[in-house]
Amino acid sequence: GRWGLNKDEYPVKVRSFGGLFAQGDSQQETPNTQTSIFEYADGTIFEFATRGHYTNKDGTVNIGNIFYGSEGRLEINGEGAWKTFLGRKDEPGPDSNSIKEEQGDALDLAGSGDGGHFNNFIAAVKAGKQSMLTCDIEVGYRSSVLPAMANVSYRTKRELKWDGKKEQFTGDAEANKFLHREDRKGYQIPKLGPAGIA
Repeated sequence: GRWGLNKDEYPVKVRSFGGLFAQGDSQQETPNTQTSIFEYADGTIFEFATRGHYTNKDGTVNIGNIFYGSEGRLEINGEGAWKTFLGRKDEPGPDSNSIKEEQGDALDLAGSGDGGHFNNFIAAVKAGKQSMLTCDIEVGYRSSVLPAMANVSYRTKRELKWDGKKEQFTGDAEANKFLHREDRKGYQIPKLGPAGIA
């Protein structure tokens, strides 16, 4: 979702709601149902929903991304196939199959197919070739910060402001405590990031 929004900077605010519904371990800290709203400095809103139980499709997507724009929407499923729907009547627009027919190949979305980013990362490590990565580690890191921010908002039960340069919550010592845990003696991770994020 962040990649599709073309956002290399962090959001400035996050608010997350959720809970453990139907089934769940009482020791679990992460909800199985969660909605997180991120706001960027330019006003762009990024909404992320996790629904760990039976759920309806949004458009044609169960797991994936939907981008809403001024001319319609773009839906991308978990395998990387995509469709567009134009105007208020949802007229079918270009999709990954029509592009394949026109250009002889479908758009290959990073992380789709063959085990996604995880298998690609393991293969690149085994080969010792960073050039094999379909997603640069910095891009992956920037994306992984968002759910971490959302989970802190969920656990503190409030909206939080984020300072992307310092990589910490603004004026909130309680929230910042969640950014790094106490390491067990002998297994300390060096503090690498500006906020001590390893």
